[in-house]
Amino acid sequence: MKHVASTVATLVGLVLAGCATPTFAPESQPVTGKALQERLAGKTYTARIANGIGWEMRYESQGLMHMTVSNGTADRGRWRTEDNRLCVDFEGKFPSGCSEMRADANRLYLKRGSTGEIVVLTPKP
Repeated sequence: MKHVASTVATLVGLVLAGCATPTFAPESQPVTGKALQERLAGKTYTARIANGIGWEMRYESQGLMHMTVSNGTADRGRWRTEDNRLCVDFEGKFPSGCSEMRADANRLYLKRGSTGEIVVLTPKP
């Protein structure tokens, strides 16, 4: 019975890992640093990662970013663009770093450095 439970847990883990989007959407295109800055500054985006956790990210035009996660965790930091990458230097709870970005007409796509998952960022009205 223990072996069956372990096998089921492994299979569920593999299925969930398969839910992560491994490649950018075909309609998305690389976005330059200036265009990326214009798409982010003064706006708020929401996202849901493969494990179901939601994100809300507010990018202030002065370079400050606030991120709140649906589990109640929050952090803030300084954001900047480098070529087609978004870089955030968080103040404490989240790891800092840069993520490759792409865009289509309505959304931004972020490639997570920690998992390689492509996360869809949708502008919040």
